[in-house]
Amino acid sequence: MKVVLLSDYYPGELLGGGIELVTEFALELSQDQGDSYIVISGNKSDKKSFWLSSKMLNFLREILDLRGAYRIIKQIKSHSPDVIWVHQIGHRIPWITLVWIKLIDLPIIITLHDLNILSPKKTGTEVIQFPIKEEIKCIKLSTNFFKNLLLNFRFFLLRLIVNSSASSIISIGPIQCKILSALQVRVTRQIPNGVIPCHHLDQPERDPRKILFAGRLNRKGLNFVIESMLKSDLKLHLLLAGDYDLYDYTKARLNENDFTYLGRLSRPEVALILHQVKYVACISQYYDNYPTIALEAIAHGALPITTELTGVASLVSTISLNLIIKEGQTIDFSSLDSLNLEVSSVPLEKFDLKYTIARYREEIVAINLK
Repeated sequence: MKVVLLSDYYPGELLGGGIELVTEFALELSQDQGDSYIVISGNKSDKKSFWLSSKMLNFLREILDLRGAYRIIKQIKSHSPDVIWVHQIGHRIPWITLVWIKLIDLPIIITLHDLNILSPKKTGTEVIQFPIKEEIKCIKLSTNFFKNLLLNFRFFLLRLIVNSSASSIISIGPIQCKILSALQVRVTRQIPNGVIPCHHLDQPERDPRKILFAGRLNRKGLNFVIESMLKSDLKLHLLLAGDYDLYDYTKARLNENDFTYLGRLSRPEVALILHQVKYVACISQYYDNYPTIALEAIAHGALPITTELTGVASLVSTISLNLIIKEGQTIDFSSLDSLNLEVSSVPLEKFDLKYTIARYREEIVAINLK
């Protein structure tokens, strides 16, 4: 069986956990069964096919760029695949490509790794923080009437394209699944992202005062981590992994002796750091599903500190409820000081990379046989 994996990003680009994992999925799937997985990515230069004066109209390009779609379709046809697996598109690969694929009668599996289908960065809006409700009757994507109208029209088009073109639509977590279902996106299956289990937990004793923060400044709660450190009576040390703006932000708020900037790290480098620290900050201020760094922390014996907004909170609650920070609170490190993680006591089976790969293989085979 031959599968084309569509992604905005090239293998090896340093991006978020879910985006990096997808090429690992494809590689493992291909090696295990001898099937062929071809990754087709967007234009690396992100060159526009046509010019728009208004940033508010960039959604026309991310959805209706026919020239970009034609380029992708040519590549797809050259490989004669059996199944198309769409990982994350819209930034470099236009959504209209899915309609074209449907017209040439190829089955499509879409994995929705986040909620940017509703509110992309290209519109200038932030990722929306939704209220947790059984049903979401109405969403206001912007306080500006015309902007809200435009964004809702954009979502209407995307929902129409996704629901009508995909044979299978996969969500990676229960929070995301609930939101998408309430918004009438036809989710057919839930498959959580997986991580590679650690088999070397017999490392020297980790430093009980070190905290790792790996992520983006305004979305992953660095401000809460720093505020909590300043309020704590404990002498804590912060390790920062990510873009350079993390350093600038932290330097203005903490003594330079209280933090170390590590720059951008690869996943193996992050794994090594996870053996040195006791805590990993996963303080998402927006609805996440299963943040990869939180799962990796548990797999490597570190304690993830998270919020109720993450799907991983239910897993973290099996370790200690003190690791889940409620809205408006800061981290009470004193309550965590005596806490240590017994990895064997945490039910991580469904978050093993092998489990994830097996579920994707089932889905791809099932779609191919229809």
